[in-house]
Amino acid sequence: MHACKTRPWTALCFSLSLFLLSLPCLTQEAPELSHPRLFLTVDQLESYRKQVARDSLFSSLNHRLLEVADGMLSLPPEDRQMIGRRLLTSSRTVLKRVLHLSYAFRMTDDRKYFERARRELLHVAAYPDLNPDHFLDVAEMATALAIGYDWLYDALSESDRTTLTRATYDKAIRPALDKPGWWVSTTNNWNQVCNGGLGVAAIAFYENFPAAADSLIQRALTYLPLAYAQYAPDGAYAEGAAYFEYGTSFHALFLDALQMNYPGEEASSVPDYFRDSGNFLVQIRGPGGYYNYGDSRTTEGLSTSVFFLAGMSKDPGSLYYQYPLLKRMATVGSKLPATGTGNRLLPLAPIWLARTGYQRGNDPPSATTFTSAGMNPISAYRTSFSDTATFVAMKGGTPSMNHGHMDIGSFVLDAGGRRWVMDPGMHDYEALESHGLAIFDRSQSGERWLVNRYTNYAHSTLTVNGRHQRVDGFAPLHRLNLADGWRGTRIIMDSVYVPDLAAASRTVALHPAGAVLVSDTLRAPTDTAAAIRWNLLVGDNITLLDGQTAVLKQQNRELTARILQPADAVWRIKSSQPELPFEQGLPNTALLGLDVSVPKNEELRISVLITKPSQLVESGKLARALLNKLPPE
Repeated sequence: MHACKTRPWTALCFSLSLFLLSLPCLTQEAPELSHPRLFLTVDQLESYRKQVARDSLFSSLNHRLLEVADGMLSLPPEDRQMIGRRLLTSSRTVLKRVLHLSYAFRMTDDRKYFERARRELLHVAAYPDLNPDHFLDVAEMATALAIGYDWLYDALSESDRTTLTRATYDKAIRPALDKPGWWVSTTNNWNQVCNGGLGVAAIAFYENFPAAADSLIQRALTYLPLAYAQYAPDGAYAEGAAYFEYGTSFHALFLDALQMNYPGEEASSVPDYFRDSGNFLVQIRGPGGYYNYGDSRTTEGLSTSVFFLAGMSKDPGSLYYQYPLLKRMATVGSKLPATGTGNRLLPLAPIWLARTGYQRGNDPPSATTFTSAGMNPISAYRTSFSDTATFVAMKGGTPSMNHGHMDIGSFVLDAGGRRWVMDPGMHDYEALESHGLAIFDRSQSGERWLVNRYTNYAHSTLTVNGRHQRVDGFAPLHRLNLADGWRGTRIIMDSVYVPDLAAASRTVALHPAGAVLVSDTLRAPTDTAAAIRWNLLVGDNITLLDGQTAVLKQQNRELTARILQPADAVWRIKSSQPELPFEQGLPNTALLGLDVSVPKNEELRISVLITKPSQLVESGKLARALLNKLPPE
């Protein structure tokens, strides 16, 4: 938490410190020594079966889940397969298999599912280790062992239980206690996955090693709340959409297991912004997909954790996108894969949904504006929640964020159901690490920044004097009160461009008619000029009508980008492709940009309007009027 000394979120860190001081220690007695005790007890199973019998959605989902389990029956048990330095794919494969097969056995009492799950569990128990050098692997496998042990407890022999207990203790619990890693007290997803997964295992195996289990449960109670900083103060997850689901899902697993076995132990200490964070995934998803900043993608699978959060928050609006996705998964002919690691926690989605009581789709959220301060501040605006709405989302923050990019000031833009201004998103880690790159070295000279898509060179933001953004900088943002229906946010980027600029800010605004204005105010240092490259990452089908007007084309749709300021700037098209031969490219994209110079000790404004061609004249008038009314820096 040293960042509190140098970042604008000092007040937030102080509040979190007070919050942590108020956390209770584990004061209740050990959980009742009966199984199953995780996620779906005997009584809950009976209620859930009735739900499946009477509700077509749950019946169809149950059928799809049984199909997945059927597809797993003939697969050989997962061998211990390292991919680079990770065992993670094997751990996730085993977790998916054990959860689906155990679910199928409990729903049908058909021993074919039990026998296949048992084979998987005993095969894993024979691994020499679970790769403690990369503890995410251990935590996910410990979760798999815990679910299998707990949900299959009555069918397992005493010998099998002993084998699974010993394997879990020797290869997960003891390594976690004997050599605690840095992940114990970090704020990012590693904390949630490792402490959460180990906490679930401690509760499942509690009676077999109660002292060790108490230690891990208390550790989770102590350190998991540090990860709430990722969500503060408005529910936006600092590491982006992909890692929201990863971290939040394991956090949810632990909270659910804790509440079922220590009722009331944690409920009062869960902040509202965590309970409400499912809304984050709603607000950063436009018609063209998620705002995929950092190591995220525009398309992500079902977010199982949001169904848990909906129960905590009592807010069905957080399921606006997830509920229809779950319904599509339930449709006849929607074959879900038995292989791979996707949707590995899927059986828990209908279980958690059943608890909420929400049995139908919901109306769009009323809020079409979302702004979150905190560790990695973002804003998102949309004209509506229709499939053809205009959606624009932008970010401030710092490149030094876990899984962060040099993307400060960048934004995405959707219109007409397509994404026009893009974010490069994540790159496969092993494809880079296999060539020796230390891609998680986020220092200024770290090898992470050899990767084109991680840098400001490939994002829709500024490059000044050809240099990278400063990793020790932090860009706050704030919403503006604008005229004539415009809504917008200003990002203060001074610290990510020192010493090349004396001041830098970006304002991004959306008009109700769908026009987007991007306006930067830049001041050069007193002693030197600044060379600016202003970029948009867009599709490569671009027509330049004149020096200041570019038409972007996607199939039968068009969008116009018009330079409003400075008057002598012209569009230039450059390649968006990387120089490293092993880096994944950005196919069918290009960088549409302009190059200008800011004279020393002078200020320059760069303003670009993006709108439909048919609205260019009227939008231009509106944008120029807004430029004359923008609040002072």
